[in-house]
Amino acid sequence: MDLIQRRLTYETLLISHVLPLGTAAMLAGVCSHKPYVVLVHGMDIGLAKRNFLKRFVSGFVLRAAKCVVANSRALEREVRDSFGVRRTLVVYPCVSEKTLSLSEARSSHRESRPFEPVTLLTVSRLVPRKGHLRVLEAIDGLRARYPDLRIAYTIVGDGPMHAAIENDIRERALPDVNVVMNATDEELASFYSSADIFVMPVIRDNTDREGFGTVYLEAAAYGVPSIATDMPGVDEAVIQGVTGILIPDGDGGALADAIYRLARDPAGRLELGNAARSRVVDQFTPKKQFLKLTDIM
Repeated sequence: MDLIQRRLTYETLLISHVLPLGTAAMLAGVCSHKPYVVLVHGMDIGLAKRNFLKRFVSGFVLRAAKCVVANSRALEREVRDSFGVRRTLVVYPCVSEKTLSLSEARSSHRESRPFEPVTLLTVSRLVPRKGHLRVLEAIDGLRARYPDLRIAYTIVGDGPMHAAIENDIRERALPDVNVVMNATDEELASFYSSADIFVMPVIRDNTDREGFGTVYLEAAAYGVPSIATDMPGVDEAVIQGVTGILIPDGDGGALADAIYRLARDPAGRLELGNAARSRVVDQFTPKKQFLKLTDIM
């Protein structure tokens, strides 16, 4: 009702998530004759397809929208194919101006560092699909195979997997592995700056999915290459062989091999990291991405 009463104060309504906000926007549009634009992220579309009723309502909401804005080309294709939507646009997540500013000086001093330990970094919520336990297993295996290889691993974040991750670290007796919660922006910048490799081998989940992965871009801003899972959306954040390495979902051997390959190749890490930063600065700034919305707002 509030949207209908305030119909004279806006021209286009921009909403995030299909349900339930999309339903309210659609009903308001019928009464106020004002268009709306829906931003979709991946998880919301997965939830919208869980049963017939949600899928039916979501289809109406999405098709009635002036435009559906997706955060990846993969999600755009899914929206078009699953719901018959024709008015779509891709606006990628972007790196904040603050992150770009913090990373500029630090990334320019990054060098091809031949010394060890090689530093791995993951920044994410501590939930199963982010793949933290996969990384710990890979490090444990590499330690057994290559006793001379020293790896330090920092996990930044908090969530329901915190206890399980800490237990796994203790059980494996992994040295130089730390979990950091509640990091400040300056602390996070320091972690990115000191990292050699960003690693987040996300697990495929049709509902709670990784629609893109902004943290891969944040790492790239600091000149850090990524190891990620080869899946739709993620493969638009990390470009195989250009800004990082993509591995098959669930392939622990491939994950360990990718870590070892980059750990032993500091010049290769530097090349991938430089390409990653150049791509972020060129394509993933707020100005570059938000400009796409001009014609629909």
